[in-house]
Amino acid sequence: SGMVFVPRGVACRIEGALRSRRGNPYTPKQLARAANEILSRLSKVNSGGLPSQGTSVVAWRDALKSGSEDEGRSLAAAHALLRGPPSFAAASHALTRAFGIDPYLLTHKGRLDPPLENFEEKSSNEESGVRVVRVLDWGAGCGSGSMAAMDVLGAAARRSDSASLPKLELQLDCVEPCDRLRQVGRVVVPEAFWSQRARRRRGQNAGHYDLVLACFSLSELGDDRRFNAAVDDLWQMVRPGGVLAVVEAGNPSGFDSVRRVRDRPWATNPSDSRILAPCPHWGGCPAAEGEGEWWCHFAQPWSAAEPIGSSLSGSRGGGLAPAAHWANYARARRGSALALRRSGGSGQGNHVEKLSYLAVQRRGGESPLSALVGGEAAADREEE
Repeated sequence: SGMVFVPRGVACRIEGALRSRRGNPYTPKQLARAANEILSRLSKVNSGGLPSQGTSVVAWRDALKSGSEDEGRSLAAAHALLRGPPSFAAASHALTRAFGIDPYLLTHKGRLDPPLENFEEKSSNEESGVRVVRVLDWGAGCGSGSMAAMDVLGAAARRSDSASLPKLELQLDCVEPCDRLRQVGRVVVPEAFWSQRARRRRGQNAGHYDLVLACFSLSELGDDRRFNAAVDDLWQMVRPGGVLAVVEAGNPSGFDSVRRVRDRPWATNPSDSRILAPCPHWGGCPAAEGEGEWWCHFAQPWSAAEPIGSSLSGSRGGGLAPAAHWANYARARRGSALALRRSGGSGQGNHVEKLSYLAVQRRGGESPLSALVGGEAAADREEE
């Protein structure tokens, strides 16, 4: 995989949420203390120090609870700082493969201009009108998946073979049950409509989203009944021609969640769906036939122009790395979805995020994304 470069626009959005109720930026020490507090609480819940795999929504909500408004804000800010950039990179990986986009477009050299600004103006066809792309980010956290959707679709609109694309205008719905994270998300992605739960529609309006994202959220549901019900509900929200993208941690637990999505009846029926990535076939995942020694996952390296948070007071030009940017979750066991894995290098602070994912397109219809969807068959094959 190419190195996903986190654009400055994304970093600025996240840094905008790293502030207290009075508007003062948190210091690296404050964020480091908050990060360790989150880890400590989740480790107690899981009795094994694995704060994401199988962690329930209630556990996350409890981990971000506090006795004061200021403490609650610092906990949510630390979560956004440590999970925002790697989640952005993971979602970008899945979406580029789903749409058959050259990953080079998201590297530092491949970015022609920041696609997060004036997204709707990136189309080259002025006479084709504006097409609305409706996106649901389910379990949005601080909005990393939504930012990745804006970024990747902006890159897709710049492709040389997309000159006939109409203007695309995103309408974002972000669903996040945790009050603290939803509060941060409204700062990071103010364009979105934020809510505690998805708005259900019936009849002809049941499936009206062109893109439904579930990033690092389905694995928190636990038992099969709740999991299957949630996945089926999300699929019903996808309009014909639209795409469901599921991203989970690149460990056995995360892969198991992705496998369970792929095993749903509608995902294995060629008349209902089309598997876009990572493997465009309707059979079961070959990795699921083993005995747990191997699982399907990918490593996505990512970097930023400078350590995110470097503009905060007290950072001394070095941002929050390593003291608060990645080393605070070092106590988490290997494979934890909350751990940022540093891949080496200096200056730009290179990292690697491991993920398992699945992208499925609903058959039929004329979603504005239909012209973009190429899938893994249209892109270079990935290497593990």
